[in-house]
Amino acid sequence: MRQRQSGHALLIIIIVVVSLAILGLLGFLFWQNFINKPGTASNVTSFEQCKAAAGSIIRETYPEQCVTTDGQTFVAPTSATEEFKTYCSVAEKLCFEYGSEWKIETLESPSDEPGASVDNVRVTSPDGEFWMLLTSGISGLGGTCPEESRKDVYVLDTTPIPGLTGYEDDFNQNMAAVSRTIYQNEDNMYISSLYATTSPDYAKTGTLQACGTSFSQFIKGTHSVISSDFEGAGVFRFGYTGSDFYGENATSYNSVEEAKAAYETSNYVQAAGILVSLRYE
Repeated sequence: MRQRQSGHALLIIIIVVVSLAILGLLGFLFWQNFINKPGTASNVTSFEQCKAAAGSIIRETYPEQCVTTDGQTFVAPTSATEEFKTYCSVAEKLCFEYGSEWKIETLESPSDEPGASVDNVRVTSPDGEFWMLLTSGISGLGGTCPEESRKDVYVLDTTPIPGLTGYEDDFNQNMAAVSRTIYQNEDNMYISSLYATTSPDYAKTGTLQACGTSFSQFIKGTHSVISSDFEGAGVFRFGYTGSDFYGENATSYNSVEEAKAAYETSNYVQAAGILVSLRYE
C-alpha cells in the first residue's frame, strides 16, 4: 500500500513540474512575441525601428521625426555637415527653421502705401528649382469663383502646424496646417501646391470643386502694417501655389499621378518641414 501511495505522489510531482515548465515556456513565448516583439515601442532604439513599429507617427518636419506609441521621439539621421537656421520676418514676425543650404532673399516690397511694414521673402531650395514666398500685409481681397470655372481640386495629406493657432471663426479652423493641393491651371495642366492654410476644406484630405487654391492660401496676420491710416495687419501667405501673380515658378504636370509624385521629392519634403516649423517670435 505504501508503494502505491509513493507512486501516486511521484506522478503528482511529475505532473506539477511538467505543468510549470509548460506555463513557463508559454509565458516566455508570449513575452518574446508580443510584449518584446521586435519593432514595438518597448524596445525601439532608432528612427528606422520607430518607422517599422506598429502605431508610430511620422511628423513631417525636416529632418523627419518619428513618435512611438509610448511617446518616444526619434529624429531621422541627416548629413553630418547639415545645419539648420532660424529666420524671422521683419514685419509679420513669423519664424521658421530651414536647412542652411536653402537661400533666403528679401524681395522688393509689394506695397507702396505710406507707413506700410510688410514682408516679401523668397525661400529657395538648394538646387534653385523650387521656392516658396512669404508675403504679409496683404489687403484688398475680394471676388468670387464662377461656378463654370470650378474644377476638381485634390487635397492630399495635410500636416498640422502646432505653432500657429487661434484662427477659429466661421471660415477658419483653430490650427494652421500644411496643405498639399493639386489643381488644374488654365492650360489644364496640374500644379502641386504646398502652403500654410487655416481653411477647413483645404486642411483635410478630399476632393473639392473650386478655382485652384482660392482664398485658402491667406491667413489672418498679426503684426504687419498695411498703411499708416489702416487699422489691422491684413493677411499673410507662405508657400507655393503656382501663382503667376506672386511670381512663382509654375511647374506643371500632365496628370494627377505625376503631380502627386512631386510631394515625394527632396525639395517638397524639406519645404513641408519649413512650413511645419512656422511660429511667431
